Amino acid sequence: MWSGQGPAAINAFTIDSGVHSPEVLRNVFLKITWDGGSEPSVCVPLGDFFGSVWQRWRAQSMFFGSIGNTFFCRFPMPFQTSARMVLENRSGQNVALKFGIQTGGHIPGGYFHAGWRNSGANETGTPHTVLKTAGHGRYAGCILSVVSADQSFWALESDESMVIDGQKTWQGTGLEDYFNAGWYYQNVFARPLHGLPVKAPFRTVQYRLHLTEPVLFDNNFKMDFERGPDQASHAAYESVAFYYLDQPQAADSRMENPAAPVDKVQPYTLMTDLWNFERFGDLQGETEYIDRYNAQFNTPFQDMLELRKLVCRYELKQISQQQFIEGLTASTNEQAAVLRRLYTEPEAALIQLYCNMPSELYLDGKSILRGGDPQKPVSALVALKKGRHVLAAISGWQEYPKWTQVSVRTADGFLLGTSMYWKNAVNPSGNWMNPDYDDSGWILVGADSGMVKGPPEEPYVWVQPDPFVNTVSQTFGLRPSASWGSKKGHVVYRHVFEVQ
Repeated sequence: MWSGQGPAAINAFTIDSGVHSPEVLRNVFLKITWDGGSEPSVCVPLGDFFGSVWQRWRAQSMFFGSIGNTFFCRFPMPFQTSARMVLENRSGQNVALKFGIQTGGHIPGGYFHAGWRNSGANETGTPHTVLKTAGHGRYAGCILSVVSADQSFWALESDESMVIDGQKTWQGTGLEDYFNAGWYYQNVFARPLHGLPVKAPFRTVQYRLHLTEPVLFDNNFKMDFERGPDQASHAAYESVAFYYLDQPQAADSRMENPAAPVDKVQPYTLMTDLWNFERFGDLQGETEYIDRYNAQFNTPFQDMLELRKLVCRYELKQISQQQFIEGLTASTNEQAAVLRRLYTEPEAALIQLYCNMPSELYLDGKSILRGGDPQKPVSALVALKKGRHVLAAISGWQEYPKWTQVSVRTADGFLLGTSMYWKNAVNPSGNWMNPDYDDSGWILVGADSGMVKGPPEEPYVWVQPDPFVNTVSQTFGLRPSASWGSKKGHVVYRHVFEVQ
C-alpha cells in the first residue's frame, strides 16, 4: 500500500514483480482512491492494467507496459488532498511486489480513472460495453481483448460506437479499424498510441490511446463494441477503459468473474505464440510460455521445446557457450546437430522456407529447399561466404490464402528475410535464379500490398515445432503483387544481398 498527500500528482509509478503466472496477474487487483473517497477510482487486474492480458507483455506504449520484471504507468494522475494505492491479492498465493512512485506538483486535468469489464461468448445479441460513466470528463483510451469461440476472426468485424452526452456521435467500421489497423492485422506490434500485444488464431489483444484526438464529454459517456455483425459472434470480450473525470467516482468495473476465457484452439497455436514473443524481443517470455505450455498440455514434443528454450537461454546469456554446446550435444534431436554446426562453424547460416504453395528456393543459382506444407517450415544449413548473393523463390499458383516466406540467420542472429523490398514477377522468362540475371523490370512486393496476414493464415493454425529461434518470426510472408489472372504458372520472389 502507498499513500500520498496533496495537492500533487502521480507522474509515473512502477511495480516490480518476478511473478509471471497469468492466474496471479489476473487475480491481484490494482486499486487507487482519490481524496479520501469511499470507493477506488481505479480497479483493474494488475496484468490487464499494464497491457499484460493473459500473459506478461514485455513491450511499451507511451503510457503503460513492462520492461523485464517491472510494470510501468505514465498516465498523469493529479489529486487535491490524498491518494491511496493498494494491491489486493485474491490469487491465494504469496506475491512479492515493490512500488516505485514518482510525484510532482499538482496539474490540472481531472482525476484519473480505470475500469475493467468482461462479457462472455454466450452473450450474443448484446454489445460489449467498454465504459459507461456520468460526469464531466475525457475518455483516454482502452485495452480490448477478444477470444472467438467460432474459431474465426469474424469477431473483428465488431463496430465500435460512442454515445456522448446522450447522442451517438461515433460509429466505427470495424474493431481493427478503431485500433488503427486493418484487414485483421498482420503480426503483433507496439507503438506509442496503439498496438497489438497478442494475435493468434483466434484471439487478439489491442490498445488505443486518445492523446491526439481527445474524446470529451460534459454529462455522460458510453462506448460499446458490437459483438460481431448482427451481435451474433460467440466471442468473449475483456476491456480496460482509461478516462478522466472532474470529480472522483467509483471505477466502472465489473469484477465478479475475472477468470480468463477458455480458448480451445490455444494448444494448436503454439508456434504463433512463441513467434510473437520474439517479435517483441522477449526471449524470457518465450521460455516462461514454454514452461507453462509443457505443464498444461501433454505433448509428444516437449524435448523439442526444451531444445528451443536452451537456445533462448543462450541468447539471453543465461548460460555459457560451453553449457550451451554441452546441452546440444546431450540432445537426441536431429535439429540439435544442426544448431551445433550453426553456432560453431564459420560462415554457417540457417535458411528456412515456409509456404503453403508448392515452392522451391535457390541460393546463388542452386536449389537448396523445396516446401509447400503450411504446417512445416523446411530448413537448410549452408555456408554463406562474404560477398554478393541472390535468393530466389518460385511458387506455384494457389487460392487464397497463399504465402511464401524466407528467413536467414547466423550464429550472430537474424540476417534477412522476405519483405516489401523483395522483387517479384509472375511467369518471368530467363534464368531468374542466377546471380547475374537482370531483374530491373520487376515489381517491389511492397508496391502493391504484397504481404500477408501472418503466416499462418486461417484456416491453417498448427505449425510443427522446431528449435530455430528468431527466424520465421523476424520476417514477412509474401503474396504476388503483380496480376495473376490466368491462375497458371508461377510467381518468383527475388532478392540480392551482401554479406559483410
